[in-house]
Amino acid sequence: YEADKLLRDQEDKLDADLKSELEGKIAALRAALEAEGTETAPIQSALDDLNATLMKVGERVYGQQQGGDAAPGAAPPPPDGDGGDDDTVEGEFREV
Repeated sequence: YEADKLLRDQEDKLDADLKSELEGKIAALRAALEAEGTETAPIQSALDDLNATLMKVGERVYGQQQGGDAAPGAAPPPPDGDGGDDDTVEGEFREV
């Protein structure tokens, strides 16, 4: 169900080939789950295939986000070096 939600939410960011591949993997997993018998190998195989396709989708969506401008409100990257503030005390505590 998470794969269906991901497909609906990110549909506009996916190309037709990846979208059809994901829909096919979802259908294959559902068919394996609905098949009679107690064999788990087909279910595991279909699940592994779906997870591999979901990784491709994640890479594609993440790559598009990284390729664009930074998200509004996102923290800027940390500066190189030690930060330059020598008065900073880290880990100060008192025992009570």
